[in-house]
Amino acid sequence: MLQKSSIYFSNISKVDRNIFEDWAAHRNSDFQNRGKTWARPDSNRGPSPRQGDVITARLRALKTTLKLLIIRFLVIFLAVSLFPFYENSHRIRETFKYVCLNLYAMNQEAAIKGIYEGKRNIDELKIKRFKRIVKYAFWRSPFYRKRFKEAGVDVDKIKSLADIEKLPLTTKQDLRDSYPLGMSCVPKDEIVRIQMSGGTTGQPVIIPYTRSDVEQWKEMMLRAFHLAGVTSEDIIQITPAFGLWNGGFGFHFAADAINAFVIPIGPGNTRNQVRFMKDFGTTVLAATASYPLRIAEVAEEIGVDVAELPVNKLILGAEPWSEEMRKQIERIYDARAYDIPGLTEMGGVGTVGFECPNRIGLHIWEDNYIVEVIDPDTGELVSDGEEGELVYTSLNREAMPLIRYRSGEISAVVSREACECGIEHMTIRRIRGRTDDMIILRGVKFYPADVEEILASYGVRHYKIELTDSYVRILYEGSEETKRAILKDIKEFLGFNPALEAVKPGTLERFEGKAKRLVRLEG
Repeated sequence: MLQKSSIYFSNISKVDRNIFEDWAAHRNSDFQNRGKTWARPDSNRGPSPRQGDVITARLRALKTTLKLLIIRFLVIFLAVSLFPFYENSHRIRETFKYVCLNLYAMNQEAAIKGIYEGKRNIDELKIKRFKRIVKYAFWRSPFYRKRFKEAGVDVDKIKSLADIEKLPLTTKQDLRDSYPLGMSCVPKDEIVRIQMSGGTTGQPVIIPYTRSDVEQWKEMMLRAFHLAGVTSEDIIQITPAFGLWNGGFGFHFAADAINAFVIPIGPGNTRNQVRFMKDFGTTVLAATASYPLRIAEVAEEIGVDVAELPVNKLILGAEPWSEEMRKQIERIYDARAYDIPGLTEMGGVGTVGFECPNRIGLHIWEDNYIVEVIDPDTGELVSDGEEGELVYTSLNREAMPLIRYRSGEISAVVSREACECGIEHMTIRRIRGRTDDMIILRGVKFYPADVEEILASYGVRHYKIELTDSYVRILYEGSEETKRAILKDIKEFLGFNPALEAVKPGTLERFEGKAKRLVRLEG
């Protein structure tokens, strides 16, 4: 009896998936050729491939596993064989390092190929994976089978990307109602980890991962690292959390894959953050968008100028942040700051896209995700260039692919043409805000990032927006002398007159994770 190893089962998962795709594509003709009538069983798990195919899948998986074991044996044999011929054991370490670096190079090559895929190939992959994932979700997920039937969707008639509008939208409430694993497409023994989406109210939103999903996450993060110029020579300090929130893990997977020096410090203890940046020579800082300002402030208190530290790249995300705030952070650190999008529901930080060096928007990885922009109120698609809510369909996820998921993020399509950088994936604007953060005051709609854009242009780093049903109050740490000019800009560019108050430095609360800029008050 074979032992159940993680390698064995991850290989079975991948091969079974290929068998399923082939079987789903040819099932009708196959049964007709045999003179039989094919009937879809009405079970929660859906039909299974023929037993012979499953046996074939397992034999192929076993064959792959044996190949991996043989490769490992050869590496060990090579190292042991070399030992008598070298006086110093460091030669063996160098041999292992050479083998490992070749594996890292393979990871990077796959990521780079995906970045610069041609438009024709992207479109072909997109339609192929779209049709596959719709059928996969229908047969593997009781939730989607029920939802599609209720909407009158025949998955066999989904033939083009235009048919995506026939599919119902998925919401965060659907995920909450399906807790813990009600929307999973795989059995629990194929799940290797879970993460949890942000949120402080209601049922937790759990996102499961298979081994294939973790690898997909890593590859998307490697794309981001390549575009940001992060290499194995970098020292990467990861300040997002390592826990159910996915923040730190995506950075760690990619950093480990390129053999970089990783400092997995996590959030908090800001004095230690500064100390490690100085003592270890951190070159890349991964953080929530607002945390670098707090680090710089603490560094100044202890006599350290962050601009003199080796940090030359900052990869920031988890919250909307303005271009003016980016300029301020880059000026403080004398470094280049990149915006990294991504939400747990789509696999985690860095999965959906990244900025190219031109930084004209976010390139969406269309070979892995379909992105639509809808009117948040009507759910109807809006024209390119028009702002709306982003809706994601994951094309390559295995444990829990989501179809037409309403993200709550506000953006717009910038271009569907090739970028000057050579990337042919579509480009969207940086995330302006979230639908639940939108403020409506006497008919005027705006987001906290809109206020930040104006405040940051006057050098303001810390602010808070207090909101009631009848007024908006903005507190900022800065000079009274700039108050009149700030009010004028808010009135001119945003169209309302807030109560504006300048407070002393250090008055407002500091955050080591996502900054809570907007506070809704009763009254």
